[in-house]
Amino acid sequence: MTTMKQVAQKAGVSVSTVSLVLNHRDAGRVKAEIAERVRQTAEELGYRPNPLASSLRTSRTHILGFISEEVATTPYAGGIILGAQDAASRLGYIMDNARFFAHFVIRAFRKGTWPVPGTIFSRQT
Repeated sequence: MTTMKQVAQKAGVSVSTVSLVLNHRDAGRVKAEIAERVRQTAEELGYRPNPLASSLRTSRTHILGFISEEVATTPYAGGIILGAQDAASRLGYIMDNARFFAHFVIRAFRKGTWPVPGTIFSRQT
């Protein structure tokens, strides 16, 4: 996995500059040609943000919970779950598939201890 440090070394800039550019905070701080060089270098090296490292820094997990009472028992389960995962991925989230009892979820929401920023709940009717 390519790191910001590797991008910085190849682009000839500091890690701070790479961080500003790749986190879209470079406007007015980094010259346009340098920002473009950083973006091109990151793309060439195949840089992808590390979700775990980001969550440690921001205290946000970017993980969505997929809670299902019975969807996994339907013939459409695979398509439903893959569609939700694809949509989450396009928005920069990881989707965690789990089967929980409704009372656990409700209790966690009420306590404010639900550890993910969003949840998809699917119930077969």
